[in-house]
Amino acid sequence: MLRISGWLNDLVTVSQPKGSEAFLSEAELNMVLRGCLADITTGIAYMSTNPDLLLMSLHPFASENARPLARWAIALMIALMAFTGLRRESVLRLKIDDWTEIQLGLCALAWRHNKKGEEHVAVLPSPLARLLQMYVSSTAQVRSALNTSFVFLGNDRGHWGILTRRQFHYCLHQFTE
Repeated sequence: MLRISGWLNDLVTVSQPKGSEAFLSEAELNMVLRGCLADITTGIAYMSTNPDLLLMSLHPFASENARPLARWAIALMIALMAFTGLRRESVLRLKIDDWTEIQLGLCALAWRHNKKGEEHVAVLPSPLARLLQMYVSSTAQVRSALNTSFVFLGNDRGHWGILTRRQFHYCLHQFTE
């Protein structure tokens, strides 16, 4: 690890970002993360009731719906973007088994850049990797029914589907409200 760190120090230069209104302040980021943790906690509590997700609607006006699970997905995606610096499209394209624990407390996340056809690695905090794995385990039944390996699932006209960029944009808007 020390050799890799030294090698990276010699080859990679990282400039200090200039402050601007395009970035969140520390207080704003903390508020976003608190909102994410609240949605994740609610999603975990919802899944502890063992709902049959294949019978659950995602329509917000349905008397019983799986919205807490859908909000858990959005909160995880926001947290992933905040902690890894990944963009929306890269997070949307994550597949199961794209992350692994390298050593105790250190996880790596492989992600793809579709336009360039490249793969990259990002450092992923272990607690976030565990929450991601919990979400994947909780939604395995739906993922199997959809025959997909994409991690994040969402609302497709009230039914389960692979989360699209447009749906994610809408959900981000709802999260901020």
